[in-house]
Amino acid sequence: MLQKLPTELLCVVMKHLTYDDLDELNKIRILEPIVRHHLLHHYRFHYQVSSLLRLFESSLINRKKKKKKQFNDNNDSGSDHDDVHEDRREDIANQLLELICHAVEKCPKHEHRSKFSDLLNILEARVVKRILAYDMIPQAENDYALLCLDIRYKYLHSPSIRVLHDPVSSLRWKDWMIGISIKKWEYWTLYICSRNIEDEVQNIL
Repeated sequence: MLQKLPTELLCVVMKHLTYDDLDELNKIRILEPIVRHHLLHHYRFHYQVSSLLRLFESSLINRKKKKKKQFNDNNDSGSDHDDVHEDRREDIANQLLELICHAVEKCPKHEHRSKFSDLLNILEARVVKRILAYDMIPQAENDYALLCLDIRYKYLHSPSIRVLHDPVSSLRWKDWMIGISIKKWEYWTLYICSRNIEDEVQNIL
């Protein structure tokens, strides 16, 4: 029914919809150009984060396909594909943090901390939603947990990022102090994720 509405009226309707509703509408091919324009104008950060998470999940699917093919071909090169996937995961983590930083840098300095926290909360919500989604590929929660840890590692080891979030604590040079502002997000997300990645987590930390 929505696709039959005039563009002007559809735009009015979209103003009353949440991001999740608009994301579903964006899957309708005939509405995609209009909805995408609205998303980029009103929910740019949400849209960019979701796009990166889709790329991340695509890399998971490709890795599974390659591993299956290797198994069928009795080809022992799985570690190479794991390395490629790890590089891809780290790249996605960097891009997600860059999105936050670019958005925060546009704000007045006195708003940096609150803006950074707000965007981090949005990122958390998008990650958790994907982890709990009905169409999530099996065991992808493990990879999402590692993605969260990559984000944490990049945050803790990048003074230029930390100073945008909390200029005071970034001067203390203590990881446990610097990281305190993202621990709630980190632990909540990891709690949602599977617990069977302890060995991999230790390697990252």
